[in-house]
Amino acid sequence: MSKWIHSGRRRDICYILYESGGMTDQELKTELERKYDSRIKPRTFRSAVEKLVETGYVISKTEGLQEHYSLSKKGKQSIEEHLEWIDQETGSV
Repeated sequence: MSKWIHSGRRRDICYILYESGGMTDQELKTELERKYDSRIKPRTFRSAVEKLVETGYVISKTEGLQEHYSLSKKGKQSIEEHLEWIDQETGSV
């Protein structure tokens, strides 16, 4: 398995986008806060998402006043490889 994202928050963002197919910035932040059951500072959230965009895992597209995020091909492939690795390590199929 290739080296992947070390940050749990960034991995979680990728998993949410993988499952949803894409979300606006506010939808994504709300879903992440729901998962963690706590508020995430806007600056912290933006920093995590911007890093994913910079490294090519996430695509950002402006739609009106909002940013819309989706996984890139690299992001989707990385998630699928990570899930396969987890299955192998845990004996799941």
